[in-house]
Amino acid sequence: MNAGVSPKFAIRGAVCALLFALSLGRYWIGYDPSRIVPQRPEGFKLAHNIAADGQFANPFSTLNTGPSAHLAPAFPFFLAVLIKALGAGAAGAYAFKISAVLTLALLLALFPLISEVLGLGLLNGAIAALLWLVVKVPESPYWEGIYASLLVALAICCYRKYLETSTPDIRLTALLGCVMGMLILLIPSCMPVLAGYVVFALWKHQRAFIQPRHLILVIAPALIVLPWIIRNYVVFDRIVPVRDNLGLELSVSNSDCAAFSLEANIQSGCFMVSHPDASLAQAYKVLAMGEASYNHDRLRQAWQWIGENPGSFGTLCLERMLAFWIPDDSNPIGHLLQPGWRSGRLILDLTTGLSVIGLFIAFRRDGKTAAIFALWLCLFPLVYYVVQFDSRYRLPVMALTFLLGALPISALIAKMDLG
Repeated sequence: MNAGVSPKFAIRGAVCALLFALSLGRYWIGYDPSRIVPQRPEGFKLAHNIAADGQFANPFSTLNTGPSAHLAPAFPFFLAVLIKALGAGAAGAYAFKISAVLTLALLLALFPLISEVLGLGLLNGAIAALLWLVVKVPESPYWEGIYASLLVALAICCYRKYLETSTPDIRLTALLGCVMGMLILLIPSCMPVLAGYVVFALWKHQRAFIQPRHLILVIAPALIVLPWIIRNYVVFDRIVPVRDNLGLELSVSNSDCAAFSLEANIQSGCFMVSHPDASLAQAYKVLAMGEASYNHDRLRQAWQWIGENPGSFGTLCLERMLAFWIPDDSNPIGHLLQPGWRSGRLILDLTTGLSVIGLFIAFRRDGKTAAIFALWLCLFPLVYYVVQFDSRYRLPVMALTFLLGALPISALIAKMDLG
């Protein structure tokens, strides 16, 4: 060992390297020369169009409907870069999948360091990563969730460091602001949490918040997001904050035929008649009205149905809330009794339960860290309680579940050692 390398640094490096190797082994996928980059879901359809003609347009497989803000731009543009660089054949298909695997491996390798920054300890992060590997949480390479998860972890660490002093380093605040901006362009459902960051910082620093070291927390994400908002205004002649599909998703998710999950709506045929990615009739409406106007009309329909059916809406929201925390696409609670139940899903449910205990332990250890966790776990899922459930929606905050779920275990181990 080099004289300049401390034993603690060496241990951290070894643990992180081991977790990275284990993660690659657990999630590794082989190269298949027969595969091609898919045309669906919508992110891939947009990516193909960006790569082909530079247009963020035509997200639906049923019909070319024109300029779009159906999805946030970051993930489709990332896919477009891969397609442009490697083509839409086997190399491109492998690239988008292995990119998700490498991102996940990096996230899990960093768990011990993230846990240390948050005051939860190196051991806690290692246990959390091992629990994740046992469960083998799907990396969902067709969506942006795993990339968002890495950025969420970085945002949490930066914000925890930001709260340590009344005079934070402007470089730290700038990094945090940039991560916030990238998160908005990747997964806009994080905006209530990031707004909470700013509100708490404003409350904590009050008049001092107008100093550059604090104000950049607002300026940096605004500068990152503003060009996309300007693009949307130029294209749609109205302000569209990042994406415009909330009305569509609310309407699809809350109607006379709607069930609580995407899978259930596909099985029943409700999705096929209500979403333009499956219904040609709906796609023609998008083409005729323009995407932004169409989504505004669907938002009106959704509010009307919710107002006329508050009981059904409440039931759907409750089912979606249960499904978000106890994932199952067909029955939000009945899967625990299924004979084909897999141990990984059971461990995930147990970890979710332990995370509640872990949150209380975190409050006793470090109130600021616990408050940041609570902010994400309370505010981030809100939009997913009112739209049809899909298991990938929880992935951006799944790391928080495992870090908190490991805390009772690491605390017990520490207590045994002390004893």
